[in-house]
Amino acid sequence: MAILAGIPGIEVTIQSEGHTLQEYPDEDGFHHRKLSAPEDCISTSYIQCTSDATFEIRYDVTPEFQYTSLHSTLIFEADVDGKGIGLMYDQRGDWHAIMSNAFVRQSSTQVSKYKLKFGSITKVDDADSSRVKDDVELAYGLGEILVHVHRVNKGSPRVAFVNKPLEAVPEISEKALKGRTVSHGVVYGREERVHKPLGPEILYPLGPNNPLGIFRFKYRSREALQQEMIIPRSPAPDIIPLANAFNPGESRAARLARLKQEIEHIKEESAPESSSARGQKRLAVDDDDVQIVNVRPLKTSRRQPEELVIDLTDD
Repeated sequence: MAILAGIPGIEVTIQSEGHTLQEYPDEDGFHHRKLSAPEDCISTSYIQCTSDATFEIRYDVTPEFQYTSLHSTLIFEADVDGKGIGLMYDQRGDWHAIMSNAFVRQSSTQVSKYKLKFGSITKVDDADSSRVKDDVELAYGLGEILVHVHRVNKGSPRVAFVNKPLEAVPEISEKALKGRTVSHGVVYGREERVHKPLGPEILYPLGPNNPLGIFRFKYRSREALQQEMIIPRSPAPDIIPLANAFNPGESRAARLARLKQEIEHIKEESAPESSSARGQKRLAVDDDDVQIVNVRPLKTSRRQPEELVIDLTDD
C-alpha cells in the first residue's frame, strides 16, 4: 500500500486478479514534464505484472486526512502509459473507491469504458531514425500507472468536452526506451457505452500541475524486475540459498556490492586444487550409508585369531 509521509490518510494500491500487488522501492526519484510536488508527498515504487491479467486502482481516504474549508473535495486523477484514463471524486470522510476501467467521453451524455489489462510489448531493435523519433513520444510514461491527487472546488456545469481516444502500444523501438527495462503496457478490453452526463467544471486553486500528492507505480514482468535487481533471481536447483540473502529494504547499490563479493568468493572456491590435497581421504555420501574412499588401496592387515570381525557390507 502506497502512502505519503507528508499527507497522512491518503492511500493508493494496485490490485490484479483479486490480489493487492506487492510494492518494491524505486530509488530513481520522480521526474515529470508537468507535475511536481514536495518530496514527502510523492510515492514511487515497482510492482510485478502478468500478461493478460486485469488490474484496478484502489483509492482510500481515512479519517486521518485533514480537509480544509478552502476546498470542497478531493479528486484522484489516473494516467496509464502517459495517457489520462479518468478521475474520481471522494465523498469527504472515510471513503474508498475502485477504478477498474478507462473512460473516454463520446458525447455530452455518453462515455465509453474499457477494462484495464497488462499486455506484453514487442521491442524492435532495427527501427529507422524516423520510427525511433515517433516512438520516443510513445515511450514517455510507458510502463507506469500515475495517480495525482488534488484539492479542488466544483464550478458550474460543463458544456464542452475533449475526446481523447485510447490506444495501446504493442510494439516499440528498443532505442526509444533509452535503456529502460519496460516489458509491458496497458491494453484495453472491449468497449462498453454507458450513460453519464457532463459533470461540473473542476477548479484547481493551486493549478492542475501542482497536486497535493503523487503516486507512481512502475509495472514490470518478473524477469524485468530481476534484471533491474529489484527482486532476487531464482536460485539454481542445486544451490541452497543463504539465509536472509535478500532484504527488500536493502538498497540496489548494496545488493550489487554484495553480489560482486559473492562472485569473487565463488571464483576463489573454483580455483584448481593444490598438489598437497592429492591422496587425501574423500567423503562420499550415499542415500543409505557413508563410505570412506581412498585414492590408494588400503594395506591388508593380518587378523589376530582372538579378534572378532563383523562384516558391515551386507544390507
